Amino acid sequence: MSDIVFNKLRDQLSVEKLKAKVAELDGRSISHIFVGMLTISTVVLTVVTISLDAKSSNAAPIKPKQDVSFSGLSKNPITVAPNENNEAEVKDLPSAVFDGDVKKALKPAIEKFREGKYAIARDLAEPIAIRGNPVAQHLVGYLYETGLGGVSDRKAAENFYRRSAKAGYVDGQLSLGLFYLEGKKADVQPSLAFKWLNAAADQGDPRALSRLGALYIDGIGTDRDIKIGLSLFERAAALGDRDALFFLGYSAMHGKFGAPNYVRARSKLEAAMAAGHEEAAFNLALLHRSRAFPDANPDLALTIMNRAAEAGYAPAMTAMGLYAHKGEVPGKAADWFEKADKAGDLQGRFLHAVAIANGDGREKDVQRAVKMARSVARSSLADESLREEVVRFLIAQNAAETTTYGALRE
Repeated sequence: MSDIVFNKLRDQLSVEKLKAKVAELDGRSISHIFVGMLTISTVVLTVVTISLDAKSSNAAPIKPKQDVSFSGLSKNPITVAPNENNEAEVKDLPSAVFDGDVKKALKPAIEKFREGKYAIARDLAEPIAIRGNPVAQHLVGYLYETGLGGVSDRKAAENFYRRSAKAGYVDGQLSLGLFYLEGKKADVQPSLAFKWLNAAADQGDPRALSRLGALYIDGIGTDRDIKIGLSLFERAAALGDRDALFFLGYSAMHGKFGAPNYVRARSKLEAAMAAGHEEAAFNLALLHRSRAFPDANPDLALTIMNRAAEAGYAPAMTAMGLYAHKGEVPGKAADWFEKADKAGDLQGRFLHAVAIANGDGREKDVQRAVKMARSVARSSLADESLREEVVRFLIAQNAAETTTYGALRE
């Protein structure tokens, strides 16, 4: 049964079917794909990754459709770095922000935040925020928005963010813009989101430039203008923003704004990977694997994919399991599938179930495998092709009562 499943997955990776899958993305909101990188909660979006080139005789199967978590950049309420004396120091702020006693008073709050002692950090920072310090205001706003430290108060968060933003602190402007864009339904105000992201972008902040670009591309809070949007992404990428680099590489890879350009995709994805973006590493590995450009290196693809997997990127774990199943990398496929399963990858969970059902690297337990497979099919994140594979698997395991979509969803 396992070979049937793996071969079926490989069959789904033809270039023609890839193009059809990519076409499904045409109506997807760029802002929801991209701006979600800075939200508090991880936004899971179903997007298509490039498949293996059907012409490659050595190609091993990779996921034809991917649940990609765009969480490479999270809200960071404080920009801190240890100075030469190993003391916390806030960089790139007006010197007046930390004159005299204010700097001395805020430092312990920052240190407690970095230690994960959020309630103490809030108690130390809030009096300073009330006195008008924009960095403290942003920190306190973040703690109230996230509920870190035990108190969640969105009105207080908005108030502190607004005061920080009006004082010209770029992180305050960025967080306020995102608060109005990606917050709870009652908080969403696209025009204000655009206003404050634009203010932060005016200061040259690469994070704001890229998020503002997404708003222009989707026409959220402003008139739609793809040309301006892409120029903002380019500016952010030129400043080293890894999410902008990934977006441009991914767009070139899939021809989102023109014909696919694999050479450009490679360049942008390599830069994003160098900056620590593991989704970029995953997609770069697939480009090499598919021989998408003249000097593509399938062997290097294995190294890059392993890097993404070891960094915790779940779809890469599934890919490594498929490579192991084909004997291209050492180790047990089931070990990788189990890791992907635990990391939340649905196809990894399904393949983990297949391995358990067949006693392939795991103790055979059909009942457990069937239960796992059903949970995959019932997930709102599972696409139809994956559900079809689950149904075939259940039929093969004689789980007749659950071999229709209706039964699976009950």
